[in-house]
Order: sequence, then structure tokens, then C-alpha cells
Amino acid sequence: MMKKVLAGLAGVVALASSNAFAASVEIKGAGVAFAPAVVFANVGDTLAFRNMASHFVESYPGMIPEGAAPMKSDMGADYDYNAVKEGIYVYKCPPHIGARMAGVAVIGKPANAAATIDKMLESASGELKKVLGQVKEELPKHGL
Repeated sequence: MMKKVLAGLAGVVALASSNAFAASVEIKGAGVAFAPAVVFANVGDTLAFRNMASHFVESYPGMIPEGAAPMKSDMGADYDYNAVKEGIYVYKCPPHIGARMAGVAVIGKPANAAATIDKMLESASGELKKVLGQVKEELPKHGL
């Protein structure tokens, strides 16, 4: 009986400690851009979109990790997205994509990150292409 209680407590402590290290990474709507346009975060971190008056966040179809929940916020509302899957998340502000309002979050240490970015670059244009190029340049700084 005592072993079961201790095993249960160990599980609770492990869960609590994993959540204790989760961070909130702030991304602001700044004019018609996300600031910063590129973020690197850990699995379990929250992407906190702030200062979103006249903006909303939506993930690019096919440019988030397989099985990840798509991003979709309400117009003008701050938005928290819990990044629970490792990978590369590409998002936009649909009303301002013509002004090139796009961003990328690299979560964890995704395998083949450079190849994933190269594949995304094949169909990208404008600001999205610029932001993806910036991500590719920053990958080595993050051990990817």
C-alpha cells in the first residue's frame, strides 16, 4: 500500500515540476507585424499574443506539426496558445497578411528543422519567405 502511495506522489511531483518550468513567450502585435517575428520556445510553453487590437492569429494550413491544434484567435483579443507538440508553427494575421504580418515559432528541438523550413520555403512568398529565411539562419544558434 505504501509503495502505491509513494508511486502516486512521485507522479504528481513529476507532473507539477514539468509544468513549473513552462514559460510564457510574449509575441506582440506591433503595427502590422508580430514582434518578434521569430520565437524559439520549449514544448509546453505558452505563446502569449498581446496587443492584438485590430489583429487575430491563425495558423497556416499545413505549416504546423502534424496533430497539433490549429491556432485561431478572435479579432482584437489577446490569445494564449499552449505549444504541446514539438515542431515548427507558422502563423499569420489574416487581415494584415497583405502587409506581410506573419510569424514562426520553433518549439523544442524538431528533427530535420532545416529540411522542414526548406519545404515551407518552396510555397512561401513575401514576408512569409523572409521570416522563414530568418528562422533558417537562426537554427544553428539553437542547436538545430
